[in-house]
Amino acid sequence: MDESKIFSQSCQFLLVIKGKMGYSVKRKKAVIVVSLVDEAQEETNAAIEKEIFQELSKDLPKIPWCKKVEKVEVMEA
Repeated sequence: MDESKIFSQSCQFLLVIKGKMGYSVKRKKAVIVVSLVDEAQEETNAAIEKEIFQELSKDLPKIPWCKKVEKVEVMEA
């Protein structure tokens, strides 16, 4: 699956969240795609996801407008 299709599906999934009263509440979220260093090939995706998530969750990340990190997903490109 190409990155643009994954991004589109992610945005559709992330932008509509059910509110407490059962009605749809629109929220804004961002999907950030980064390239990993060559050494990442030596680690499992799960290990990389866990390490990135833990590092970003230690303190407020240096990402403008970011409230909290909710998910990190590593995929083969």
